[in-house]
Amino acid sequence: PSSSAPFFVAFCISVSLNRRWQFFKQWAYQSELKTTLAASRKADSILNHTLKNTMADAAGEIEIFLQDPSADSTAHLRQSYAALRRGMRSCRHRQAYLHLA
Repeated sequence: PSSSAPFFVAFCISVSLNRRWQFFKQWAYQSELKTTLAASRKADSILNHTLKNTMADAAGEIEIFLQDPSADSTAHLRQSYAALRRGMRSCRHRQAYLHLA
């Protein structure tokens, strides 16, 4: 009976170390997930701010055009189109914002 005691103690130590290792891996994963989530939120915030400004620029140019739709004001439509294109490009570059965050 006493000869099995060292094996039992070794088994308990092994189980304990294995559990500690699993808890550590889980903690590390959750920590990395929190960091990634925070960076993603910041990137979304940057994108949201950029898009709001871009859409405001486009809306302003369209409003100016609608107030005076003469042939000379087509430049406002071109500028509005350029602003909308900048907004679409910003959406495609969200991944870059993620690296900046």
